[in-house]
Amino acid sequence: MFKHCFLLLFSISAFIACKKSKTPTPADLPPTLDSARVYYMVTDARLSNTSIMGITGDAHFTYENGRIIRRTGGHLPLPPAGVVPGPYTKEIYDVVQYQPDKIFMETKTELAGYNIASKRELLLENGRLKKKIYTDNRDNRKDTVMYLYDNNNRIQRREMRNAYETFIQVFSFDGNGNLQSVRSTSTPAGAGDPSVIIEETFQNYDNRPNPLKGYWMWDDMYYRSLSVNNFAKYNMRKTIANGTLGGNSEARETVWQLRLDAKGNVDFSN
Repeated sequence: MFKHCFLLLFSISAFIACKKSKTPTPADLPPTLDSARVYYMVTDARLSNTSIMGITGDAHFTYENGRIIRRTGGHLPLPPAGVVPGPYTKEIYDVVQYQPDKIFMETKTELAGYNIASKRELLLENGRLKKKIYTDNRDNRKDTVMYLYDNNNRIQRREMRNAYETFIQVFSFDGNGNLQSVRSTSTPAGAGDPSVIIEETFQNYDNRPNPLKGYWMWDDMYYRSLSVNNFAKYNMRKTIANGTLGGNSEARETVWQLRLDAKGNVDFSN
């Protein structure tokens, strides 16, 4: 009797463990790529007014013990002491350091005259990104982004609140675990309604595994890291409410031809 009960409990435990592991956490998805073309990356919605999609350049990754410790390649700020992303160059690089449940990232350059104002602290909980703190090196100002998840371990909502605005993003996925849309709103401090609404959609998915799932630390790779498969079409529409810059909108569509490597997997370095 004891033997049968033990086997039953073992089977139940194994079933639960397998069911929980169907959706890996970021910590379970080690990255392996040597490089990825910036051409395939999607700028975070908050920066869509300075969109730089479709440019040329590569992000190169250096590893130690299976973890990224450096990304080489980034945008020079415009002007040199500003924050608007400019030309993409290998003279910009990110250094990544790890602590238990924490990741520290800092963007650097050896070029004279450039003030790179970007440090990020990523706080993890149960292997998932829970909080991301951006620090502006020039005035030490901090912006904190909170990450909220659904019962399927998928990102459901991101929130950033500071003295100037509340920025909220709501994510939706299909039954295959692929990101379908992100709706973002920016509401000025003290206002009741958002002044900016950004709607993004992701389409034309293939049925191949996503090689970018382990690259969620970077904002320009975050969207691509979320899905089981790979999207080849992206639409963005940004609406600025009346009373702000007179009221206007911006729309953009990007379509990629995804290339395959010798093994038939999507090759984002090509």
